Amino acid sequence: MKSYFKDIIVIVSILSLNLLGALFLIKLNFSADNIVPLFILGILIISTQIEKYLLGIISCFASGLIYDFFFTEPRYSFKINDFKHMLTLIVMLITSLIIIFLINKIKKHIKIIEANSKKMKILLKLNNELGKNYTIEEILQTSKRELSSIFSTKVEFEPHIPKEKIDKNKLYYSEYYIVDDAIFIPLIVKDNLLGTYSIKNITTLIEADRYLLLTIIKQIALSIEKLFIINEIKNIEFQIEEEKFKSTVLRGISHDLRTPLTSILGGISSLKTTQISEEKRLILIANIYEECNWLIEIVENLLSLSKLQGNHKISKQLELVEEIIEEAITHTNQEIKNRKLSIEIDEGEFVFCNGSLLIQVIVNLLNNALKYSDKNSEIKIKVFKNTKNIIFQIKDFGIGISSKDKKRIFDSFYTKKRGVGDNRRGIGLGLFLCKTIIKAHQGDIVVKDNIPNGSIFEFYIPNISKERR
Repeated sequence: MKSYFKDIIVIVSILSLNLLGALFLIKLNFSADNIVPLFILGILIISTQIEKYLLGIISCFASGLIYDFFFTEPRYSFKINDFKHMLTLIVMLITSLIIIFLINKIKKHIKIIEANSKKMKILLKLNNELGKNYTIEEILQTSKRELSSIFSTKVEFEPHIPKEKIDKNKLYYSEYYIVDDAIFIPLIVKDNLLGTYSIKNITTLIEADRYLLLTIIKQIALSIEKLFIINEIKNIEFQIEEEKFKSTVLRGISHDLRTPLTSILGGISSLKTTQISEEKRLILIANIYEECNWLIEIVENLLSLSKLQGNHKISKQLELVEEIIEEAITHTNQEIKNRKLSIEIDEGEFVFCNGSLLIQVIVNLLNNALKYSDKNSEIKIKVFKNTKNIIFQIKDFGIGISSKDKKRIFDSFYTKKRGVGDNRRGIGLGLFLCKTIIKAHQGDIVVKDNIPNGSIFEFYIPNISKERR
């Protein structure tokens, strides 16, 4: 009603101005035929300013009547004596009606373009919002929020058929389902019904809004389907990598385990004979003992690595640093008892970690320090903290590590020799395991030169404040 009243005011105003302008032109001795374009111009202005098509048609006839009443002979009456004036009036009416029709058609096209533009902007914005989500729950929450914003009404999502009496088959095979004054739209992904969107008081939604709503729901379904596909690809990639890892491990350890086992078997065969001196017997026992220790170290590393590969989340608790170091030393190669070992730790310091895994890291680093340094050299263990981290250092004074090897030393199955004395080639899992464990603790590990000679392996684990303890 408001728009009708507004249009009537516009029509009356413009026709009044037309009349005044025409009367002024008549006083200037313009003929009646010459003022026709003025009335046609008025109709053109009216058609661009009003909304109702019917009022535009009425304004055409009103304009013709005004022209007939004021400017055709006899004036101030609706009679027309001159056929020429009759023809002019008819042409003016037809021209005005054509203008009204064309302007109205242009307006309709503009509205369609604006509606499509608005829809595209909404879909683009929604697509950008959905693209930021990485779980189904996030997509559903975002979709509810955006739909409520777009349609200015509350939108709900239920991961099942709503409580109202809705035929599941009809809902599954229909684009939407209306019950009373509510519309229910199924969210179907890969032929599975994930849930139902519901909007109540749908009388506020025009038909175009319903079409837009269905388009948006389909876009949400596509986003979830895309997420399913990405997760499936990730799972496949993970399985492929897992299989590659298993096959690589089997290839890596098959040869390297055979060597010490052959040595142990040969030593035992020699011990079984009686024709062997005491000195040779002790040497064989020492060799067997050393090979067994090396096998145990490999098995421990493989077991720890398999736990981490199977589950990236590890259980952690507060552990006393001194106890971690003491336990690690007891599990290190017995050769450490014959070495000068210095330990520098702040008394009573705690670290939030998985104790057994952290012990394995320190054991591996100590065994490396023993293996690649002189028997008379010192090994230093230092633990300190800063505002963010607990920092562990294992320092040796051995042969060091080349710059080339530093870049790959933490890679799996990297077994580059560090010197002539390195006569046993490991399978390259020790330092890789260390890095994997430290990364699982949200920390990092690096190797640095110990000037003038040797290496420093340093890793950190995030510090837990006393308030969090």
